[in-house]
Amino acid sequence: MYKITTAAGKEKLAERVTWIRRHASGKAYLICPREKAEGCAVSGNCYLYSDGAQIHEFDVGDTISVIDADAMNADQEYRLVLLELGLNE
Repeated sequence: MYKITTAAGKEKLAERVTWIRRHASGKAYLICPREKAEGCAVSGNCYLYSDGAQIHEFDVGDTISVIDADAMNADQEYRLVLLELGLNE
């Protein structure tokens, strides 16, 4: 997964990005390998390093397991409150 941060501080998450660079004319963008990229495109929007964009790749697996654990803890606390109030089935 990729996290894109613009110069203005806006963040966008994307599963896939298309690596791009500017054509020599400066009027178009070309798809290229990551090593030659000047930025990326996601959903029709271009994020260029020269404009201050930062693109970071990260593993979402660790984040998901933490979120799942938090959801389980919240569910358990909810069920305990229902039991304490005598609202169990």
